[in-house]
Amino acid sequence: MKKLFSSVFLMLTGVFGGLNAFAADEVKDLTADMFYTWDGYGADAAKLNPATVDFNVGNGTELGGGSMVCGTSSVDYLIYADLTGSTKLIFEGTAGVQMRVLMNRQESNNGPLVEKNPVIGADGTAELDLTDLDYVHINAIKTGWGSAAGQINSIKFVKPGDPLELPKEQLKNDLNTAKMYNSIAMTEASFSALQDAIAEGEAALAAEDATVESLDAARKAVNEAVEGLELAEGYSELTKEMFKEYESVEEPGEGKEVPGCGYQLFESSGLPYGDGNVYYLLWADLSDYDNLIVTVKQGTPRFCMNRLTAGGNQAPTQADSEMLDINPNNGLMWSTEAYQTVNEDNTIFTIDLKKIVEGEGDIKGYGYAHLNCIKGAHYGNVFVTGMYLYKGTATAVNGVSVNEGSADVYTTSGVKVMKAADKSDLKNLPKGIYIHNGKKIVVK
Repeated sequence: MKKLFSSVFLMLTGVFGGLNAFAADEVKDLTADMFYTWDGYGADAAKLNPATVDFNVGNGTELGGGSMVCGTSSVDYLIYADLTGSTKLIFEGTAGVQMRVLMNRQESNNGPLVEKNPVIGADGTAELDLTDLDYVHINAIKTGWGSAAGQINSIKFVKPGDPLELPKEQLKNDLNTAKMYNSIAMTEASFSALQDAIAEGEAALAAEDATVESLDAARKAVNEAVEGLELAEGYSELTKEMFKEYESVEEPGEGKEVPGCGYQLFESSGLPYGDGNVYYLLWADLSDYDNLIVTVKQGTPRFCMNRLTAGGNQAPTQADSEMLDINPNNGLMWSTEAYQTVNEDNTIFTIDLKKIVEGEGDIKGYGYAHLNCIKGAHYGNVFVTGMYLYKGTATAVNGVSVNEGSADVYTTSGVKVMKAADKSDLKNLPKGIYIHNGKKIVVK
C-alpha cells in the first residue's frame, strides 16, 4: 500500500501547481558551460570539472526527431547542469518541436530518471514546470523520436526572487494532491493522520513567520501521511497486475500478463483502467470480491464487464447482451441493478460484484465478474482518485464484538444509511447486511 501511494504521490505532486509567475523572477539562459561532472547524483553532490557536451541551442542547427539538443547522448548520470531552485524552463524555437527533457538520472547511465516532454506551440515557445522536483539536474535534452524538425533558439530557466515562493508552491501542490484521497477504503487512524497533516500544512502556508525550513517540514509531514495511509480490513487495491489475457471466456485458463493495461489515477482520463477497445479476452477477474469501488474528483465512470465476444455489446435485455455496460445513462436500465453512487455529490461509485456473479433482481448471475475496462461516461473523461476492491465476511451483531465509537454505516453496495453509529444504533437498522467500521454485520 505504501509503495503505490508513494509512487503515485511523487509522480503527481505539482499537477495543479501550474506555471505561476513569481515575484521578481530571475530569468537566465542555459549555456554549455553550465554542464559539469559531479561526484554524485543527489541534491548534495559536489561539482568536479567542466564537461564537454553537445549543445545545439541558438546555433541554427536543424534538428530532426531523436536529435541531441544539449547534454550527453548517453544521458550520463554524473554529467549535468544544476538548475536546482528553478521553477520552470522556457523554450523558444520552431513550432511543433517536441523535447525529451531528461533530468535527475540516478545510480548509473541506465538508472531511473525524470522525463518531461514539452512541445513548442504556435507562438514559438513552451514552458515546463519544475516545481514538483526537489532538485533539478539537466542530464540531457533531446528531440522526441516523432518530433517535427526545427530549431531550438534558446532555453531559459527561471528562479524566484523570493526564497519562500518555491517551497510554498511545492507545499500547495502536495496539499492539493493529498486532499484527493478519500476515506472510503482507509483506516480511520491513517486517514485522520492525513487530515491532521493537511491542516498543519495549511497553517504553515498561512503563517506570517514562515521559513523555508517550516514549509519543508510541513511538506515532509504531508508526504509521510500519504505514504502511511492504510487500507481498512477487507479492502485492497485494483491493480494493473490483475489485468490479464485469457484463452476464452468459457475456459479462461490461468491468464498471462498484459503490459498495456490502462491505469490512470489523479489525472483526467478517458480510460482509467483496462483495455480501451474492450477486447473480450482481456480482463481483471473480480469474481471473488464483493464490491468494486471507484472514487472520483470529477466525471462519471463507465464500467464495461463480461464481454462475451469480439465486438459484442449490451442489448435491451440481458439474454440478448454480449457485454455488461454499467453506465447509468445508457438507456438499458437492467444493468444498473449493479451500479450505485454512494454519496450525494457523486464522487464515490460502487459495483455490486456478487450481484453480477450470483444474480439478483433484474440480473441473472453470470458466475463470474470480469472487468474489461473503466472508461469515462458519455465518451468523456473522468478524474479517478482511487480504485478499490472489498471482500468481507458477514457476522451477526448480537453476541459479536463490534468496534466501539462512531463510524458511518453503509449497505453492501456502498450506500450510506446512517452517520456516526455506535453499537446500540446498529440494532435499530432494518434487517439486512451492512458495513460498519470496515466490517460486514448482519442485523437480524
